[in-house]
Amino acid sequence: MSFSYWDFARYLALAAMLLVSVWFDVIRRIIPNRAVLWGSVTAIGLSLTPGGVGVQASLLGGLAAFSVFLTFYLFRMFGAGDVKLAGASGLYFGPSEAFSMCLSILLVGGLLALLWALFTGPWNEASSKKIPYALAIALGIGWHSLFMVSS
Repeated sequence: MSFSYWDFARYLALAAMLLVSVWFDVIRRIIPNRAVLWGSVTAIGLSLTPGGVGVQASLLGGLAAFSVFLTFYLFRMFGAGDVKLAGASGLYFGPSEAFSMCLSILLVGGLLALLWALFTGPWNEASSKKIPYALAIALGIGWHSLFMVSS
């Protein structure tokens, strides 16, 4: 599989959205709507390019990822910002890739939760705080993009 200019632009835009989101989630414990909106508009725009997935596939990918994380949100496992960020990230992939992207995110999130519990411990006040899940989303998408995307 060759890596085109459009692929580079797509992953660069996705990485920018994720980096801004991780920064704010770690520092302020919030995922900015502007970053998610910018990333969403960029994803839909890039879906129209010669190397893009197409608008319909982009929207279905976003809907798939949003739906998976919305389910967890309804059980109070994730925040609304995490749901929006996952949905915006799904716009960069088609629907089948979005589902496997979500699986990668959830696996990385589970590993981060174990590390979080190990290093904060029950004796530490930080253990009662939630993990900045934008980090798990970014690392899961990175893992998915590097190793799981089909050629």
